[in-house]
Amino acid sequence: MKKCYCCNKSLKDSNKSEEHIIPNVFGGKLKSKDILCKKCNAILGSDIDKRFCNNFEYLNILLSPKRERKTNGGFVEADVSGTRIKLCNGFKYSSSPKIYEIFDGKNKIINGEIITSPDNIKAQNFFLKNFYDKIKKIIIMVL
Repeated sequence: MKKCYCCNKSLKDSNKSEEHIIPNVFGGKLKSKDILCKKCNAILGSDIDKRFCNNFEYLNILLSPKRERKTNGGFVEADVSGTRIKLCNGFKYSSSPKIYEIFDGKNKIINGEIITSPDNIKAQNFFLKNFYDKIKKIIIMVL
């Protein structure tokens, strides 16, 4: 009879637990019910496994592996030379906009600057190409 490798108790149908060989967070799909009992799997999952996976959270978010549970990572924020950058799935990134106000004597000129990834630029260009004229007409009608 198989035994739990942590507590050495016999594994029965009533106490078997499905354990990922490679954690799901890394795209691991290989599992076994012949390694841990439910109690030990719960303890390891909430402590050691969780801390281990958290150490690689940034890689998980950037690489966005296909997971069994269809969940995806969120994002990681980093400071790059004083600019806050948001790193998202698939190596996409963007910054919080920096807003500048300039007065030329009569007018207040507002300018913005944002750092973004090529994928985000493609999406922005697609949006502008397909929707800018429509939105411009709506804005003119409202004003």
